[in-house]
Amino acid sequence: MSRETEASVTWSQALSWRMERQLLDPVGAGSVTGVVRRLGAVLSMDESLAELAVRIRCSTSRPGELVEALADGEVIKAFAFRGSMHYLSPEEGGMYLAIRSAGRQWELPSWVEYYRLTPSDWPDFRAAVGDIVDDVVAGYRAQLSLYPRLLVGLASTFGLIDRERLVSALHDALKRIAADPDDPLRVRLTETLAALPGRLRTDPTLAARLEAAKEELLESPALARLVEDVAGGLRRTLAADLEGESSEVVAWIAARLERARRSLAEDAALRQDLDRWLKARIGEASDRYHDRIARFIERGVHALGPEGAVRLIEDHAGDDLQYIRVNGTVVGGLAGGGLYAIHLLLGLLG
Repeated sequence: MSRETEASVTWSQALSWRMERQLLDPVGAGSVTGVVRRLGAVLSMDESLAELAVRIRCSTSRPGELVEALADGEVIKAFAFRGSMHYLSPEEGGMYLAIRSAGRQWELPSWVEYYRLTPSDWPDFRAAVGDIVDDVVAGYRAQLSLYPRLLVGLASTFGLIDRERLVSALHDALKRIAADPDDPLRVRLTETLAALPGRLRTDPTLAARLEAAKEELLESPALARLVEDVAGGLRRTLAADLEGESSEVVAWIAARLERARRSLAEDAALRQDLDRWLKARIGEASDRYHDRIARFIERGVHALGPEGAVRLIEDHAGDDLQYIRVNGTVVGGLAGGGLYAIHLLLGLLG
């Protein structure tokens, strides 16, 4: 029988081992490719932080080495973990992606619900984004002069302009901008949009250019197809959501209505304002459409006829109408009897 061996590890020893495995103490002497391979995956949502994470683990390095390694194929960038892009070594990246592919994570209900894309939609979605990138590159090339256009065409022919890489880079950049409110591009875009109304009022040339661009866009067949695709996708998404047991659309509408109900019930001033607003609108509608309302009621009464009108009154008046009839009979009888008694009394006195 083998004997059990007890081992004791202090926190300092554990942290020291961790720092060594992370190539932080001592700092590693390998290349950026070796650092990526040791770490397994390097988050690439922020390129500057990714380069810092790699270079801080190299005793000798220079700016741009990580990007060069990506261009040379020594590392790859892929959508691998935690819904983000990562730098990976080609060997380990292939294994990770094969495992993820075998798990078919994009078919999980949580993925379908979050991304609003079914498994069959992803290839078409990526192809559509690729087509947009192709159109952008083609449009840019069309605006260039002969020699730059020729160079761009040669780069595309020899695979130097990689559509897949452009799509991945575009996706990575958009996620980084969306996640960071202080991103310079996002800040500049926000400032530009905020200043745009004032510029449109004071710059006729800019207003004319935007108007021309708007007209060209509205007349574009691509926009019509895009609107049709978006409308179709929205309709399918809503239909699928409403058919489910727990509809997010219904829950959202119910939550908004409940919030409005509580606000109305708790705020007396709001109820008064709403009451005044409704009375004012109803009064305006009555004054504006008085003749139409009268004609509508008149046509309705004529359509009922005498018998229909009587039945309608009886159905809605009910017991009250019967009380009126009995009361009228009794009162009429008493009044007639009283008048006849007065007539007899006057005859006797005469």
